[in-house]
Amino acid sequence: MEEKYMSRFRFGLATIFAAALAVALLAATPVLADISIKDVPDYVEDLTIGGGTELYFMAYEKNALGFDKNDYNWVDGVFRLNTTLKLKSNVEFKLGMLYTGTFGQDYYDAEADTSKFNADDAYIKFSTLFNTPVDLTLGRQRINVEKGFLMSEGNLDFSTAIYTNSEKASPFAARIDVNLEPLTLLAYWENIATDNLYQGFGKGDDIEAMGLNAHYNLTENKYVYAGAVRWLSTIHDLQADPVSVLGKQVLVTYYLGTDLAFGPIHFEGEYAKQTGDSYDAVGASTSQDAHAYFAFLKYSMDNVALKPWVEVGTYAFSGDDPATTDNEGFNTMTLGFPDWGKFSPGEVFGEQLYFGANNYKDYMLQVGILPTETMQVRLQYHKVKADEKAAYGGTSDDLYSEYDLFVEFFPNENLYFGIVVGVADPDKGHEELVGAGATKTAIGVMPFLVYNF
Repeated sequence: MEEKYMSRFRFGLATIFAAALAVALLAATPVLADISIKDVPDYVEDLTIGGGTELYFMAYEKNALGFDKNDYNWVDGVFRLNTTLKLKSNVEFKLGMLYTGTFGQDYYDAEADTSKFNADDAYIKFSTLFNTPVDLTLGRQRINVEKGFLMSEGNLDFSTAIYTNSEKASPFAARIDVNLEPLTLLAYWENIATDNLYQGFGKGDDIEAMGLNAHYNLTENKYVYAGAVRWLSTIHDLQADPVSVLGKQVLVTYYLGTDLAFGPIHFEGEYAKQTGDSYDAVGASTSQDAHAYFAFLKYSMDNVALKPWVEVGTYAFSGDDPATTDNEGFNTMTLGFPDWGKFSPGEVFGEQLYFGANNYKDYMLQVGILPTETMQVRLQYHKVKADEKAAYGGTSDDLYSEYDLFVEFFPNENLYFGIVVGVADPDKGHEELVGAGATKTAIGVMPFLVYNF
C-alpha cells in the first residue's frame, strides 16, 4: 500500500482511538455541574469552578474544492477553565482562561500546529439592578441572541452566540437584560477583534456591533422574537505591508422569527432583511439590499419504537446580482453554526467551502431515530444551489449534493460526542465557481467530543 494511503489510514485510526479513549474517560467521570467550593465568607452566595473541552478530529479525502490532491487531516481543540463568584448582593464575577489549538493540515489556516492561551469570559454582572428586573453585564463575554443567521459554533445545547471570534467571546461587551415575563428584552454593544485566522472570510479586525432583541413566550413551547443589529466593520488587508484598508461596512439587519410546537409537530423559521452601505478603499459606496431566511418542519413519532422522526427545511443567504447597482450579498456577520449540518449545509463541502459565505440556498431532508434515550442516529441529504449564479459568471446554479450520517450520544447534560461521515458530489455550478477540475467526490470523517462542567 502506498505511503500516503498508509499515512491516511494511520491518522484515521489514531483519531478514532483518541476520541474513543477520551469519551470512555469522560463517561466514567461523575457528572458535574460546576464544582462548588465550601467554607466561603458570609457575603458570598456561591463560588464555583467550571470548564470544558471541545475536540474535533477531521479527516477529508479530497478537499472541499473537489481536487485530487490536498487531503486534510487535523484536530481542533479548545480547553477552558473558569471561576465564578456570586455575592449575596446580586453581583457576579467570572474569570476564565482557555487554550485553543489546531494541529495538522488545517484547511482554514496555512500555519499548521498553531495554539495559544487567551482570556475566555471575564465580566462583572449586576442582577436585578436597583431592585428592578434589569441585569447589567460588562466585560469579555458571549452574547447569545436567538438562533439562525446570528450563529456560533455548536455547544451542548446548540445555543447561538452573535459575532464571535475563535474564542467565542467578544473582547469587550455591555448587555442589558430586562425580564418582563412573558416578554424579555436584550440590548447590547460589543467590540469584536477578528484575528488573522479568519481574514479569509473577509472579516475585519475593527468591528463594533449593537443590537436590540425582543422575545415573547406565547406558551411554554411557543415563542416569537424580533430584533435589529447594527454592524460597523473596517476590513483590512493583513497581507499588505504596511497593512492597508480594503473597505468599510455600515449595515443594519432586521429579523423576525418563531419557534412553535404542536404535539409531535415542530416548526421554526426566521427572515432577515439587511440594509446599509459598503465603502471601498477610496470611499465609493454601494447600497446593501440583502436577505436571508430559514424554515424547518419536524414530525416526531415518540410513541413508536426507536422514536423515528423526519424533518424538511430550507434556508438561504442571498447573493449579489452583478446587473444591479445594489449589493445583494448577505453578510452573515458570523463565523459558525449552532447545529452540525443543519444551519451549515453539510459537513464536507458545507463545513469547508460555504462556511460563513453567502449566495447559496440549501434544501435539506433528514430522518433520525433514537435507539436509546441518550443516543441519536440521523441521515441528512442536502441539495445546495446558488442564489445568484451570475455572481460568479456561471451558467448553472447547481452547486452540490451531500449525504451525511451522524451518530450522536448525549449521556448527560455535560457530555456530547459522536461521529459524522459525509460524502459530497459537486455539480456543474460548483466547478464554475471554483475552477475547472473541481469534479471529484469529496469524503469527510469527523469524530467529535464536547464536555462541559
